[in-house]
Amino acid sequence: MLNLFNSTLKQGGHLILESGTGSGKTVCALESALDFAVKNRKKVIYVTRTNAQQKQVVYELRQITKNRKIFGCPIQGRKNLCPLIMHNPEFLNGTSDELSKICAYRKRNTLSQSKDGCKYFEKNCVSDTSKIGEWAKDYLPTAEEFFEYCEKEGFCGYEILKSLLKDAVLVVAPYIYFLKPFLRKHLLEMMNVEITDVLLIIDEAHNLPEYARSLNSAELSSNLLELVKKELSEFGDPEIIKNVNMSGFCDEIRQILFKTKKEYVTGDDGIIPSFEIESEIMSRLKISSPVLNKIIQNMIEYGESIKRKKINSGKLPRSYIHSIGGFLLTWLNADEHYVKIITSEPRLELYSLDPGLVTGVVKECFSSFHMSGTLTPLEEYRDSIGLPSNTKLFSFPSPFPKENRKIFFVNDVTTKYDEISKDSAMIKKLEMHIKNIRDAFQKNIVVFFPSFELMKKIEVHTNKSLYVEKQKMSQKEIMNLIESFKSQKNAVLFSVAGGRISEGIDFPGKTLEIAIIVGLAYPKPTAKQKALQNYYDIKFGKGWEYTVRAPAIRKTLQCIGRLIRNENDRGAAVILDRRIKHFRKSMDLNETENVVEDLKKFFH
Repeated sequence: MLNLFNSTLKQGGHLILESGTGSGKTVCALESALDFAVKNRKKVIYVTRTNAQQKQVVYELRQITKNRKIFGCPIQGRKNLCPLIMHNPEFLNGTSDELSKICAYRKRNTLSQSKDGCKYFEKNCVSDTSKIGEWAKDYLPTAEEFFEYCEKEGFCGYEILKSLLKDAVLVVAPYIYFLKPFLRKHLLEMMNVEITDVLLIIDEAHNLPEYARSLNSAELSSNLLELVKKELSEFGDPEIIKNVNMSGFCDEIRQILFKTKKEYVTGDDGIIPSFEIESEIMSRLKISSPVLNKIIQNMIEYGESIKRKKINSGKLPRSYIHSIGGFLLTWLNADEHYVKIITSEPRLELYSLDPGLVTGVVKECFSSFHMSGTLTPLEEYRDSIGLPSNTKLFSFPSPFPKENRKIFFVNDVTTKYDEISKDSAMIKKLEMHIKNIRDAFQKNIVVFFPSFELMKKIEVHTNKSLYVEKQKMSQKEIMNLIESFKSQKNAVLFSVAGGRISEGIDFPGKTLEIAIIVGLAYPKPTAKQKALQNYYDIKFGKGWEYTVRAPAIRKTLQCIGRLIRNENDRGAAVILDRRIKHFRKSMDLNETENVVEDLKKFFH
């Protein structure tokens, strides 16, 4: 594996690598990239989706640099590193742009000795922080450790960490730091490096395409329009055109939302004709396109004035009228790479179909590694994010003994919507399989469902400890749920495929021995999903394969991947859906007619 990374760097190309947890891909990628960067005056940016993954990279870096002096450090947003923001509940809800404005305002006030400064930044300015830099270069702390160290001494860790980036050969950052243009520009400036001298490593890369789409998408909800009323009552409701105030304009938008929902929504959502919303606004207000653009510009400018007033009074610089203006401006300028959606809430969505609009910048790097345990099919990932056709594609088998894991599937059930709706006994069959497995084993079991909706339909009464993942759980609630489950020896956990538990959580040893996967996590056939499939059909001729089949395979493999995290782990997966047999090329499947007996044979 190390030779593969080295040869990619020598050619200055791109590598997509699929290899399971414990195979050593993180260590090999870091070893290769750091060695090449030091010898060739390059710098390494390692991007992760979660803070937990970022910690792991720092731990690996410490081991790699035991016998040689290479400085690397993590960077996170102000929410995690700025003590002023960390201790203000209102600020913790701020976006990166809003928090940046707060920080700039407080720093200006500190330097001019005005009120509303920042005591942490002030101490940075009047104190010698070199010892903190020396400690960081010697110890290589995680972002959390760096924050605690600086806060204890009364310093702003975020500002000090930024100043250290220029000395780092490696910077570990969240996805957004590289994918958001203004954050990327700021990061490269702090590191004092051109993008053409960057070696980029992307961890858990299977998340990247959808993350990029969401980063480039936008929405406007009826709830946002309600928040505008409160804002305008506080700051004033100016006339936006003759005889129409801003609140009146927003009321028109709200009425259009509900009218559009009635006309276009079938089920969860519906696609809107490209110029439907703006045409309806102009028709109702009897205005031209230039006047509509002027209205939007006025909303943005008025929103900026509200932001300034809020920040001057110590509040989060947020304006809902500014958000609506910004959304409408983006909506009006959207091209064929976007689809316009109205949902049942109702909510307008401008959905980005092409992740390459965001990820295309990766090609500007000197080289890039894209790593995950579940990237099959590799060609789909390459095409989706816009990498060149000569990108290296490699998939390594699991390094762990094959006999430690078994994947069974039953042929008498499915979660296919048409069959569940026609056959009332199908849900009962699914429940029976879960119940039989649960009752036969004194082991920890996780049951993964394709959706929360199906999870609610399944009734499995049990004397065992039952843990249930719920929608909109906070990260803290999720972690508490998992730790409590892990502490048991005979418990059941209900979760969803593609969620936080199925992707980012380790269950070592006997904390998880059986994974039951109820059905295939095919994307819901919404209007948005159909639009995405159609877009990929036009662009690659592989709409179903790339937007339906590939995500379902990855989510299934992620669930199965919770079982084996090292060479000593042992576990079995049971897939309750006959359709899985079409995926034999992607996983080693064993059909079973008596799942309980076959599981007993495996464990004994």
